[in-house]
Amino acid sequence: MVNKMARKPTKTTKPRTLFTKGEVLARMAAHAEPDTVAGKARYGIAVDKAFGVSLPFVRGPAKQIGTDHKLARSLWATAIPECRLLAPMIADPEQADDRLLESWVADLNSWDACDGFCASLVSDLPVAWDKAVAWSKRDEEFVRRAGYALMATLAVHAKDAPDAAFRPFLKRIEAGASDARNFVKKAANWALRQIGKRNAALTVAAIACAERILAQDTAPARWVARDGAEGAARPRAAGADQGEERVGDARVALALQSVAPCLSIQGRPRGRYDPTQNWNPSMETRNERDESIWLRLVFMILFAIAFNIAEFVLFVVACIQFLVKAFSGRVLAAGTEFGQNLATYIYEIIRFLTFRTNDMPWPFAPWPDGAPDDACARPTTRTAGRAPADMVD
Repeated sequence: MVNKMARKPTKTTKPRTLFTKGEVLARMAAHAEPDTVAGKARYGIAVDKAFGVSLPFVRGPAKQIGTDHKLARSLWATAIPECRLLAPMIADPEQADDRLLESWVADLNSWDACDGFCASLVSDLPVAWDKAVAWSKRDEEFVRRAGYALMATLAVHAKDAPDAAFRPFLKRIEAGASDARNFVKKAANWALRQIGKRNAALTVAAIACAERILAQDTAPARWVARDGAEGAARPRAAGADQGEERVGDARVALALQSVAPCLSIQGRPRGRYDPTQNWNPSMETRNERDESIWLRLVFMILFAIAFNIAEFVLFVVACIQFLVKAFSGRVLAAGTEFGQNLATYIYEIIRFLTFRTNDMPWPFAPWPDGAPDDACARPTTRTAGRAPADMVD
């Protein structure tokens, strides 16, 4: 891809404050929070050798250091989770050659480090576009996730990139949508949503991609298609003139009319404009709507009962974990994992009960595995010490 489509690195290449690896590790050790390690594990974050310090704390030395490529390589080699968040923030993009990128991406074993690596370093490089496609074809879980995370990051921040640059991404999202691995499918969904939000033309393209994904008829593909199409149809950022916006909204409305019944997209996207204002009534008769809403009421009652049962079970798990911790000083890993999955199940029930989604939770969908929506990095304009925040919705 052409270089102009990549954001230009703005880091200074001269360290502002000199740190050694030992000083960085000592600083993290002095502020270690062991109690937070278990909490991070519940969200699918790798915690082996972790200090438990927060991401805002990691940003502190990153801002002081600026750019120190040698230190970045040294910190990455420690395999300490917080060091692998810090290393991409202080690495020098001009020295980040293909050998380093391939070495670091192969080391990834956690979604937070994966998204931080993509947002803090790779997305600023001219090779980011090619790496997004290449990594999405790889079999390794976090390498593939890195490919989709790059797609999402570029969709948000490569403001001047033409629409044609994102169409290969849609093909790769479609190709990988049936990957059942939790961190892969969520990244694919993230990329689909962000590409669709760029403008009306890509919204239409993303919805069409979701329709093709739905035809794969697998549980992961159905989730990626429905949630991705819903996110893609949400209002895009302001900026287009009113004429372009009216034409764009009409194109989005036509796309939604053709796929909404099979994608289970109901209601109207939130925001300042309504792309479905010319919805065709023939697509859904009044009787069908009435029957559907009363059937939903039945399921809402059943899931309200399931919600109360799940809350009680979660309370029991919490009590067991407390007693084990009190008498043995540790927690049950199985209890932690089950508690997270149960909490996610409760969250999915709430989404269904409040009409946030039309997808019914277990037993109509697979039992949850991990956090409900892993909070991937939300990259900002690159500055020294920039780090990912929460996942872009």
